[in-house]
Amino acid sequence: MAEISLKEIEEFPVLMMRRRTSLEGLKEVISDGFMKIATYLEYLGESPAGPPYAAYYNNEMNDLDIEIGFPVVSPLPGQGAIHGSFVRAYTAVECLHKGPYSKFSETYGEMMKWMESHDLSPAGAYYETYLNSPGDTPESELLTVIRISVK
Repeated sequence: MAEISLKEIEEFPVLMMRRRTSLEGLKEVISDGFMKIATYLEYLGESPAGPPYAAYYNNEMNDLDIEIGFPVVSPLPGQGAIHGSFVRAYTAVECLHKGPYSKFSETYGEMMKWMESHDLSPAGAYYETYLNSPGDTPESELLTVIRISVK
């Protein structure tokens, strides 16, 4: 199991889209969102300030409320379904997950146990930052930073 720690995350600007989808449609919605935002960034002549992320605002597997986005250097205007926004500062339990996305539930389970033993509870979104892509990385080598906002 990877190391789990408590981190303070500073506020940062993003270009993002908010979507609702089922677990079955998640992969398509995320990749479509990343593609649209990346294309818009290119149109603006801007580059992402870091790897893409997804934020989950609920656990309803048939109706997930998610935010898909890229951090940017400074606030940018949105267009259509793409919005300029901020990820507000928060305290997070963080873990680097290595391996297939299908194994996230094991990492989340370990993180929940760690939180319980440290008297912390979830308070807001769950963030996944994708450090590499399944398009050009073997599943066993995928790296994802998982953060759960806590109180």
